[in-house]
Amino acid sequence: MRRYILIFLLTIFALPAVADNVTNVRVRQEGKTIVVTYDIKYYSDVRLMMSSAGSSKYVELKSVTGDIGEVGSGENRQIVWSPLEEFGEFVAKGVKFKVDAIRYGKRTDKNETVRKSGLKNMKTLVAAQMGYSIAPQLSFGLMVGQTYRGIGWYVSGRSNFKERKYGNQIYDEAYLNNYFLSGNKSKSHYVVNAGLMLDFMSLSGKIKNRFNTIGMYIGGGYGQRILTLKSTPYGWYYYEPTSVESFSVDLGLFASVKRFTFNLGVNTIGFEYIDVNFGLGYMF
Repeated sequence: MRRYILIFLLTIFALPAVADNVTNVRVRQEGKTIVVTYDIKYYSDVRLMMSSAGSSKYVELKSVTGDIGEVGSGENRQIVWSPLEEFGEFVAKGVKFKVDAIRYGKRTDKNETVRKSGLKNMKTLVAAQMGYSIAPQLSFGLMVGQTYRGIGWYVSGRSNFKERKYGNQIYDEAYLNNYFLSGNKSKSHYVVNAGLMLDFMSLSGKIKNRFNTIGMYIGGGYGQRILTLKSTPYGWYYYEPTSVESFSVDLGLFASVKRFTFNLGVNTIGFEYIDVNFGLGYMF
């Protein structure tokens, strides 16, 4: 493998080609990777292109990380390319690099629409969720969300996956001794929410890596938390003082680092039952 890298090193410093709003392009080798550093004037859609053997045809490189895709204006942006990961082995001469950065909202020299597909501006989040209440009670579920240019939607649902027991109601704690309770309890809980998701980094346009982001979500829906108590002779009783079936309100924050996403929020059912929810997911 070392031989391939050394042969590449001899040709890496061929003059790079740049786009109109890209300046100060520098190329260097770090171990088995190639690092391309550049300055950019405008919020743009960035790709790293390469040609070899004196060819005028450029190809887009895929095994890249860093400031690629949606990139905000700034200095010392950096793209890291792994040639051996992309090609398995690599021997080339006369290599040229081009940082292809097309400014959003503009047109190309050929009067074509700027390359800005919906997928470039869209982020999708899928996360596993866990809720905790001091009852104590745990619930588990899933959150799915999507943003386009920083604004989007989400839906979430959680449950403790316990079947609800049905029976007559106990309205007052003072009369518990009259029901010959066995001590057995059943707690059923579920909540479903939907609402607005905001990606602050995309909204501000100050993007270094499109998958490093901070945002919030707010929404509402419906939920229930039902406590039933077992009576020795009479079966199950719905315990009204600590049970609630009502509207739900959801509020939280999320942060993503290189696609891995964490969220922390709070949910309430009818402002009577409150739990804190945690999430771990992936953004693509």
